[in-house]
Amino acid sequence: MIHDMETLRACIAYENQHQQRVPILRQLEKRATELRSQDDDD
Repeated sequence: MIHDMETLRACIAYENQHQQRVPILRQLEKRATELRSQDDDD
C-alpha cells in the first residue's frame, strides 16, 4: 500500500511512461483520492 503522495506520483509517472495499464492507473487514482481525504482529516 502506498502511504504518501510522492510515492504515488512516482508510480503514476512510471505507468504513464512505460506500461499505461488502465486498471493500475485507476487504482492509483483511487489511492490518491483516499490520501487526499486523509490529509483533510489531519
